[in-house]
Amino acid sequence: MNDPFLDADDLGETPQDYDLLTSADEDVVLRHSAYMRQSGTYGTTTPPSIMTSESRINEVETDDEPPASFRAAPMANLRVLLRGVLSAKNFKITLILCTGEAPHWPLRCLSRLLNSVVSYMLAYDASEVSQLDVTLAAQKLASETAQIALELQGSSSDLPSSAAGNWTKVEDWSAQLDPEHELEEKLEFELHDVHYKTVRVVVTTNSTLPIALELHVLAAGGLAKHQVVIGMAILAMVYTMIIFNLIHHTIAALMGSFVALAALSIIHERPSFETVVSWIDYETVSLLFGMMVIVGVLTDTGFFEWAAVRAYKMANGDYWRLLVLLCILMSILSPFVDSVTTMLLFGPMTIRLCSVMDLDPLPIIIAEVLFANISGTSTAIGDPPNILIVNGFKHTGLINFGSFSAHVAPGVLLCIIGVFILLKRLYREQLKRQPVTRKMREIAIWQMTVSKINAYDGEEAKIVRKKLEEHIKNLKNVVREGKAVGKGNLAEAEYVAEIEGKYVITNKPLLIKSGIVLLIVVFVFFLEAFVELHLSLAWTALIGAVVLLILADVRDINTVFEKVELGTLIYFAGLFVLLKALEELGVVQFIADHTASLIGQFPEGKIRLAVAITLLVWVGGTIGGVIDNIPFTQTMIPVVARLASDDMGLPLTPLVWALVFGCCLGGNATLIGAPANIVAAGLAEQQGYKLTFMHFFRIGFPCCLLTLLISNVYLLVTHVLIPWY
Repeated sequence: MNDPFLDADDLGETPQDYDLLTSADEDVVLRHSAYMRQSGTYGTTTPPSIMTSESRINEVETDDEPPASFRAAPMANLRVLLRGVLSAKNFKITLILCTGEAPHWPLRCLSRLLNSVVSYMLAYDASEVSQLDVTLAAQKLASETAQIALELQGSSSDLPSSAAGNWTKVEDWSAQLDPEHELEEKLEFELHDVHYKTVRVVVTTNSTLPIALELHVLAAGGLAKHQVVIGMAILAMVYTMIIFNLIHHTIAALMGSFVALAALSIIHERPSFETVVSWIDYETVSLLFGMMVIVGVLTDTGFFEWAAVRAYKMANGDYWRLLVLLCILMSILSPFVDSVTTMLLFGPMTIRLCSVMDLDPLPIIIAEVLFANISGTSTAIGDPPNILIVNGFKHTGLINFGSFSAHVAPGVLLCIIGVFILLKRLYREQLKRQPVTRKMREIAIWQMTVSKINAYDGEEAKIVRKKLEEHIKNLKNVVREGKAVGKGNLAEAEYVAEIEGKYVITNKPLLIKSGIVLLIVVFVFFLEAFVELHLSLAWTALIGAVVLLILADVRDINTVFEKVELGTLIYFAGLFVLLKALEELGVVQFIADHTASLIGQFPEGKIRLAVAITLLVWVGGTIGGVIDNIPFTQTMIPVVARLASDDMGLPLTPLVWALVFGCCLGGNATLIGAPANIVAAGLAEQQGYKLTFMHFFRIGFPCCLLTLLISNVYLLVTHVLIPWY
């Protein structure tokens, strides 16, 4: 009989009487081997906090009393980690949690008590435990499909007299295993309303082949039942600090991440430093860093100023035409190159352009971000949530690159048209007013001052008058530029010639090198959308940055790194840790479960489908505007799969498109709703323009509401009234 818990040290060896499995923090698991089952000896599982300092186990005790190292202690936050192999032919895994002291009878009795069940006993006071957090991970199968099931059972006695009897099912869960996907499921079982002295977790499968799995069980204390409220309170605290500009958003994210980690440590267990670091999405941070270096080198060539003058001439000095031109370019590029990259490319040019025209760049920057996020929704690689969704449902054969764009792109096009119309209204004041009104008022004041200076007051008065007249002349040149932009007229030929002579390419060799590297990087971004290169966006950007630094022969690296927005990178690191901690506290899962439960309350058919689409769009949009949409998307993928099961009677594809629209478009609601928003704020701040939360909210929130409404109506018409799926 094969041992169900083989690990690395057993390969090529005969199973031993005992074995130890250790996790990162040295939790000890005593493994039962085939020899132990045959000889009738069983061990117990215990974490280090229960064991004495002399509890390094070197052999299995078979005396009439359990070894001293297994003394029971009342405790919550107890954790056990089991790794092993399970199959229908051999065993099921049972984890028993019982109250009071460990039973004082010979360990041989446990073999008769538990019969042929491979079991682990945890002895502690169950009254202190309000929740069991169970994580079950299993390998993908070699060929067949199978079911794996987990059941929580309870008993009113301290330890049942029979392994098969006296157990009552409390909750159960099951999942399908297949050759395509590995399984990792996080489950929460509330125990504060379950009045049993002993509970156990039983894992079974009908697979005929052995399945490698990992079972992680954490017994949480009384605060666990309030963890969602605590998580939401932490999120509200961070938002309050950012909305009212109490502290910088980077510091707010860092503070929130530390508070969330403290709460997680108290309620569950303190994650290791390595675990916390792994929560940072280095793919995003590395992509940002690499592109910031490339753009920083390109800045020194004068390219952005030169491009700004060309855009000025193409727009004929018209503010609205300029905004439309830039937003259309963003909309063309973003579906194939992610919105963060497009913002890093267009942001510096936009700021230089507005500087040349003496315009406030923030309205145009906000518009560019909105269109980057909207247009990125239209393809399977335009936004990170889309990539997760396509990969999550690829095995169904219903979701691929072509079907994704065919169903989503028309809705995105309607959203783009709607936002252009709304922005024309929201920006009506910027379109009407002359951008240099303040300077015109200054000219009037100085002209009044000059008129009061008497030419006969002496030489000093003449000198002052002459200087003021020169200053007025310079201000009029600025006003002439501003009027051309504000009124939509062509600037005078001499002015165009003046700015063309002023803003030129300053380093052509460096521009050629930078341009070649940038074009190759962007081309690889495009190519990755259609050909699997096994080269991520982050690696592409980092390789391009290093190559450009070598080609540019940079002598002072600090001049390049000064252009890297360190505050933005640190903000993202803190935000990723904060959101992962909130996910561990169950905030995202709570929202997902209640959304699915609400959908199930409606009658089956078109009504339920319409409600499901509407809820997924608006709940996804709300969450996407408040927290990062990636963890919510990951959580909602199995929820959508469950909704599309036979029991609910809902088609899969309309629910997937609703999730796409909600998660992607919701990021436009707030400044911290999407990575591109924060990148834009960092670019503006680097040039001395403060993009506040409320400034972005006044434009982004109405546009977000409009796009969610348009996408909702679009899906209802094309997938409920007209069943296009």
